[in-house]
Amino acid sequence: MDYPQFQVAAVELASEGTPLTVANIVVGLRIGVSEAERHLERMKREGHLDADRDDGVIVYRVRGLTPKRRGDSLTGALRKAAVGAMVQQKLGALGLPGASATGLAQPRKIATGALIGAVVPGLGLAYSAPWKVVALATVVVVVGFKVLAFFSLMFAVPFLVAAAALSGILGALYTWQYNQAGHRVSLSTDPEIKKRLPGRLKDL
Repeated sequence: MDYPQFQVAAVELASEGTPLTVANIVVGLRIGVSEAERHLERMKREGHLDADRDDGVIVYRVRGLTPKRRGDSLTGALRKAAVGAMVQQKLGALGLPGASATGLAQPRKIATGALIGAVVPGLGLAYSAPWKVVALATVVVVVGFKVLAFFSLMFAVPFLVAAAALSGILGALYTWQYNQAGHRVSLSTDPEIKKRLPGRLKDL
């Protein structure tokens, strides 16, 4: 990617609320670490970026840009999903309108579960997974990335990409199982649900 294209892409990422770190640039723009570092430093030298350190990681900020608060909106969406699930369960228990025909919570979209899981590795599982799983997965992703980033981004970035892929797959699986059980449940713990699980996934 040439420098002018990089400038536009980097500012777009920043405008969406993505912190401009080398790791986020590599994942977001699909370029190499050295190329990302070179372009970011050039933008800093030319006065387009400011740089600060956050837990040992350099975070660049575009001068004069007010980013969207994407993190807040995503957190709000997750919170609304959780509250909605609780309301649906209560309605089902009382036999009131708003529950599904089986008295369970309304089905959730598997594609949404996969997307949120991949966009926010670990935390995105809050869409349908048990809360203990969400907490554990989030800690593993955050701690794993920070530890690997301390040694080298060459280890941290592949870890983050793999975590996003795995979180997306788990997000889809947990959403599928949520729809089968009507509530948050660990993968394949219910024998009846496990019978309906696709053959290749029964042993997970």
